[in-house]
Amino acid sequence: MNYWSGVNAVGTVSFNGTVTGLALADFLTGNAISFGQGTNYGMYLYQYYASLYLQDSWKLSRRLSLNYGLRWEPYLSNQNKYGELDHFDPTLFAQGFHSSVFTSAPVGMAFAGDSQYNCGTGYNCNTWDKFFPRIGLVWDPTGQGNMSIRASYGMFGDRLHQFFPNQMGFGPPFGSNVGLSNVSLSDPWANFPGGNPVPTLAACNPIGHASHTCAFPTAGQYVTFNLSDYHPMYVNQWNLSIQRQFGSWLFSANCLGNTSIHLGTSEPLNPAAFLGLGPCTLNVVNSAGQVVPTNFSTCSTTANQNQCRIFYLQNPTAGQYFAGIGAYDPGGTGSYNGIYLSANKRLSHGLVLTANYTWSHCISDIYDQQTGSGGVSPYQNRRQGRSNCAGADQRQLFTLNAVAQTPRFSGPHYVQWPATGKWLRSSRSSLPNSSASSPEPIAPSQPRRRRLETL
Repeated sequence: MNYWSGVNAVGTVSFNGTVTGLALADFLTGNAISFGQGTNYGMYLYQYYASLYLQDSWKLSRRLSLNYGLRWEPYLSNQNKYGELDHFDPTLFAQGFHSSVFTSAPVGMAFAGDSQYNCGTGYNCNTWDKFFPRIGLVWDPTGQGNMSIRASYGMFGDRLHQFFPNQMGFGPPFGSNVGLSNVSLSDPWANFPGGNPVPTLAACNPIGHASHTCAFPTAGQYVTFNLSDYHPMYVNQWNLSIQRQFGSWLFSANCLGNTSIHLGTSEPLNPAAFLGLGPCTLNVVNSAGQVVPTNFSTCSTTANQNQCRIFYLQNPTAGQYFAGIGAYDPGGTGSYNGIYLSANKRLSHGLVLTANYTWSHCISDIYDQQTGSGGVSPYQNRRQGRSNCAGADQRQLFTLNAVAQTPRFSGPHYVQWPATGKWLRSSRSSLPNSSASSPEPIAPSQPRRRRLETL
């Protein structure tokens, strides 16, 4: 995927009513709670896929069959052709590590080419020992072909979609996104050291070819992924079903479920710490690069959000280069369990009928399909956001479909359809959603004289 984008350069702004008490009033007066802007950026991504599977079916007896298999499907990471990759590690930050690839990079940042970045040009390291078994069993308890009991289990691997690491390209030096808080849109860069840095950053870091010596901006926003400790998501699926035929009716009862392991979520690595609403003194880096104690009448406000961030408090000189740092977290889990009942009536007495009812429940940690600098889960508390699956937790669903044949019409004033000479009337109803379809006749194979619609 050869990709470039200007979304980073357009900038993002958010309003929440902090200044006036109303978000809309803040918008109209240009008082933003947060502001971020960077440069145009691009990337060249590719990914390999390989798998091998073995499968066999074994008829254990006249009434019992077994199907089983094993799939080898290694996780092969997305690759960045030009090595536009970075990784932030709190341990490296505490050790005062400096990259030898980007010599002006902030403390704690490793890039492709550093020994601390051990995945080559991959966003994660490849994982080769991924094996996924599956097994299924079918039993005819009566031996008369009118009843079956089925059970199955399988493991299925997953991988990050190719556009997933897009926002890693937002950060310096590739997209050079800078995040500020509590700014006026009349001049968002008024209090930023040196003024608007975007023109300089754009000239220094053209799309796809970041300079290895240009200065990094302060308050940069970053996204970081796991390297050798990355675990790709996989799903356990199982079901048990019983089917029984009575005349023209087929009834089915199914119990099914799955669990998602290593579900992708994310969290902020560098949130602002709440230090209270009273006065306090913080160590702040001034425009001359000196760390000076600074008094604040209110310790925690949006105005000093970056100065209250964890790594700024730990080391102001090194921490000033970081605003939000979003960290992908492959430690989430999710589950789905349901009961599915159905009744099907084949064509008899001019009627075909199908009815289905599902009762289910889905619960999971917050899923993150594309990690940004803010993350989606609370800091060091992934489980706090665990709840019903957003948009997918449909507890009960009922569907009814029916097709009825009308009597045959004949005589000089009616159309006679060949083959069947019948009209079909079709209807469908479902809860919680419902829909109905218009009557449709069987298409004739010869010219018709007049159309007759029966409602």
